[in-house]
Amino acid sequence: TWYNTATFTFTNNAGGDATFGAGHLDHYHYLWNQTATNTQAEIEAGTAWSTGTLALNATADGDWYLHLVAHNTDNVANPTLFNSSAYKYDATLPPAVTTLATTLTGSVTNTTSIPLTWTAVTDALSGTAYYRVYRSTTSGTLGTKISTDGAPTTGSYTDTTAVVGNRYYYTVQAVDNAGNEQATGNNQITVDCASLTLTSPNGTEEWKAGSSHNITWTTSGTIPTVKLTYTYTLGGSNYTELIAESVTND
Repeated sequence: TWYNTATFTFTNNAGGDATFGAGHLDHYHYLWNQTATNTQAEIEAGTAWSTGTLALNATADGDWYLHLVAHNTDNVANPTLFNSSAYKYDATLPPAVTTLATTLTGSVTNTTSIPLTWTAVTDALSGTAYYRVYRSTTSGTLGTKISTDGAPTTGSYTDTTAVVGNRYYYTVQAVDNAGNEQATGNNQITVDCASLTLTSPNGTEEWKAGSSHNITWTTSGTIPTVKLTYTYTLGGSNYTELIAESVTND
């Protein structure tokens, strides 16, 4: 288990029922360091601990170990040393996700399902655990977390709760196995979850070549411009012609 809190608290058994040698457990000598094992002489040169709880701080990332030598009331040391398993500390934020994308970025879509993809990042110490996906209606803010903690663990997620007519700003942030979340990065992307309905022509008209007609449509959401094309059939083949590359949607 990895932790991002630097303080580790231990409870002393001194004065309890654990007995050895000629009397009850009286105190420990301890070392707290990043070495997996220490000799009895090294631990005996450490600090005495005889009352209450012991709060020790990890001062650097990585594995930390508590080493103990127990003494009874006759100050006789137990020859069996205690070298704890590793207490894993990671206070370093994971690297930032920088490649968030979607096929719908900045585009018009009538769907309420927005697929997001990004390049996975690797946390060098405790490892990347999962990603948090945020959605906002205000540019530059995280907004609301729409993913569930613990997932996704890979570089993809689909927002299935988008509402047609809204402009959304998505951000993805990595979380490592110690619970650290990356600093807010610059991967925010914009998706216009808008709709466009063509009202004229409506598919039933027959227009002669050279004639003029109005093309009309209705929209919801943010659609700054539209591209106009038409398709016709000639000699059994379909052809598409451009009317206008970009028309202001006013």
